[in-house]
Amino acid sequence: MGTIKKPEYFFLSFVLGIVVVGTFFKSITNALLIFTFGLFVQGYIFYGYKKNNLP
Repeated sequence: MGTIKKPEYFFLSFVLGIVVVGTFFKSITNALLIFTFGLFVQGYIFYGYKKNNLP
């Protein structure tokens, strides 16, 4: 068996997070909406840092 790579850890934690939040809110759709909003916010912050040449 091979080792688990860093992107696989990311996707595994992403899927587990969606399942946990989905069971908490009793809706996978709401969980996906929350995580999608979070990804957009992180993308906006990352874009802002790159645009302004911040570390």
